[in-house]
Amino acid sequence: NPTDKIVVTGSVLASQRAAARWNSSELVPLSSYSLSPVHYVLRPKANASVVQLSIGPGILFAGLNYVFSLSSSYANNIVASAAMSLSINQPPSGGVMVVNPLQGIAVTTMFTLSNWLWTDNPGDLPLSYSFAYFVSDPSVAYVLRGSQANPILTTPLGQGLRGNNFMLTCVANVSDAFGAVATATANATVSPVQSTFAATATTIVIDATNELLSTAEILGNPDLTVQALSTSIRSINT
Repeated sequence: NPTDKIVVTGSVLASQRAAARWNSSELVPLSSYSLSPVHYVLRPKANASVVQLSIGPGILFAGLNYVFSLSSSYANNIVASAAMSLSINQPPSGGVMVVNPLQGIAVTTMFTLSNWLWTDNPGDLPLSYSFAYFVSDPSVAYVLRGSQANPILTTPLGQGLRGNNFMLTCVANVSDAFGAVATATANATVSPVQSTFAATATTIVIDATNELLSTAEILGNPDLTVQALSTSIRSINT
């Protein structure tokens, strides 16, 4: 994956003092991209010397192929070399997430978050889907479900911000079998629970949360427990 640190390992068996160098036609000069030396001086030894090339996260691009070669030579210019090709995994693409309904009430309305049309290389399947939402800051997200094969989730949501007309953003992270992740978002308007003659808004939220927790316990569904807590905390703390 492009976000991974890549380490390429080679070995050189030298019967006399030798030089070894890593090269790549796609990364020139390679020393500008490598976290480790690209040139080694090897002393003669009975066992092979291990030489490694380390490329940091974010250097290689998804969907591209890179060729790395290791060459070694003696002072008399006798040269040996070996090469390998590395394909960088590309995340799922082409998909969307749809939220239905687009408007509702916090904790009490059930929203369906559906993923459609995601594709990836056959060798990268199956895909997995996780869900969350945030009200203003993407770094402060409320988890709705961990990564699973089901691309659809039906869940309550917490209320949005009054200053943003109660709009919030639902997030789906779509990952392939090797951990490459794509993200889709969709907005929904989630209004706060209103008090009635029979109960305050806080009481309604607590009762709805307790019902979700009770259902989660009966069904043995930990995801429903997560959803109950992630959605009610917004209404209780707001």
